[in-house]
Amino acid sequence: MGDFATISDAFESIPQWNKQRVVIRIGPGVYRENVKIDSSKPFVTFSGKENAMPTITFAGTAAEYGTLDSAAVIVESCYFVASNIIFQNSAPRLVLGVKGAQAVAMRIFGDKTAFYSCKFLGYQGTLCDNKGRHLFKDCFIQGTIDFILGNGRSIYLVI
Repeated sequence: MGDFATISDAFESIPQWNKQRVVIRIGPGVYRENVKIDSSKPFVTFSGKENAMPTITFAGTAAEYGTLDSAAVIVESCYFVASNIIFQNSAPRLVLGVKGAQAVAMRIFGDKTAFYSCKFLGYQGTLCDNKGRHLFKDCFIQGTIDFILGNGRSIYLVI
């Protein structure tokens, strides 16, 4: 059992403008929450276990929150790192002709972020690589329409 009830609670415990890496170890399970990593807290790492990857999921849609804020996880800080985490938007599959049904699993706005062995799951707009420079190594990204979008400059490596 961890020290915090939610991932958001663990993140909120980090002091603003921290200058050293803070690792939040996330145990296996499904975490139903909308997590925002704001720009005042750089150098944060989310770490899961390879054989028991935790899932952070949220069912937000563009109709409810706007496309950018529908994400399960929103990263606005620099130097964010995640390993062995599943990021998922669990909103229902799109229905043809329904406006605002797109739903983002992850939105990255911070610079110099890295993802290792993570999964990004959704239907439309799964990964919003919004702005900044990012590395995705050995990651799995699944979607149906515009599953990677945005103006970020990223490298995707599969080794």
